[in-house]
Amino acid sequence: MIKRKNLFFIFKESFTNAIKYSKATRIEVTLSKEGKTYCMLIRDNGEGFDPEKIKMGNGIDNIRKRAKEIKGYCEILAIKDGGTSVRIYFKTA
Repeated sequence: MIKRKNLFFIFKESFTNAIKYSKATRIEVTLSKEGKTYCMLIRDNGEGFDPEKIKMGNGIDNIRKRAKEIKGYCEILAIKDGGTSVRIYFKTA
């Protein structure tokens, strides 16, 4: 249950950030599996951001904390004017 809850909140936060801040016209969500490892990807085609120039709120920190809580790995890539992608790698029970 804890893993499902955290994955849902990671998805929700990533999706909400894309809608609120990115000015994206497209958001892609995929779930893939390789062996026992899953990858959840939330990617948009929006503005992206420069981590050095934005005020970081709780959202990105919460995504990272939730990934760690499920013993997963979080990768956030934002490219100015090139979109943002959030990847969460995690294993099943």
